[in-house]
Amino acid sequence: MDDQVIKKTQDTLGKIIKKPPLTEKLLRKPPFRFLHDIMTSVIKTTGFMKGLFTDKEMNSENVKDKDNKISFLQKAIDLVVLVTGSQLPVRPSKIIAGHEPENTNEFLQALATAINKKVDNEEFVKKAKGQTPGEPEGTKPSSATKSSKDRQRDRSKDKERESSSDKRRRGQKERERERDKDKDSEDKRSSRRPTSKESDRKDRKDSGKKDERDRRGSGRKERDEATKENEKDRRDKRKHDKEKDDRRKDDTPPSDENEPVLNGDINGEHEPEEEAPPRISRPSSAKGPRRRHRDEEEEIE
Repeated sequence: MDDQVIKKTQDTLGKIIKKPPLTEKLLRKPPFRFLHDIMTSVIKTTGFMKGLFTDKEMNSENVKDKDNKISFLQKAIDLVVLVTGSQLPVRPSKIIAGHEPENTNEFLQALATAINKKVDNEEFVKKAKGQTPGEPEGTKPSSATKSSKDRQRDRSKDKERESSSDKRRRGQKERERERDKDKDSEDKRSSRRPTSKESDRKDRKDSGKKDERDRRGSGRKERDEATKENEKDRRDKRKHDKEKDDRRKDDTPPSDENEPVLNGDINGEHEPEEEAPPRISRPSSAKGPRRRHRDEEEEIE
């Protein structure tokens, strides 16, 4: 809301009453209790609107439900319209809902204008209550009063029609927002949806990952098969060596402990005979004297 609207309310009505203080916070969204305090303060300070409300309505504790609040505010609005002679766009249902604070501030400014006119309060209060001026309270309303009530009913019907048209407009706006939201959601989904190029890249990437997994799987499989082959070869070799040892044991004849060992035959194995050491040949010079000695002995015999 424009700050100038708030300032104008403070400059007009704020010069007439001191309580409640017309703070910017309260004027931005005037609550009903704040407006009720303004009306009672105006009556006590200026006398304007005196007699418009019942004693029960003068106590805010008795004005709690929605219908009573609307009735209280409508009385004040009708009196201000009668005194100033200008229509106001403010509606009590909007006020208590906290809507259209600009129109509420315009009503408070018009209230200050009506106070400054210094009109005959009793006369206008009776008009606002549907009584002919000079007529005591409780008398039957005149035809002029009836026409005034008819006008009030017409205004109420107009307000109801305006309210229904507002509801239709709000419903239309809500539907438009829903459509916009759906459109935004569709745009987001479209933006997230991959294009053909992105799909191709993704497919190629997925295919490459699959080929890599296949290669790794096949390499692992080959290594497993090679390991199994090596294990099988080792088992076959151990089995072959064992069979060979078994055959060697079977081919070895049994040893007899009582059989004498001949010619170094131990455990069935024949050891080679020990050779005699070679004779050392004598030199020819040593043979001569021995031969001569034999010849002399032969001659003697």
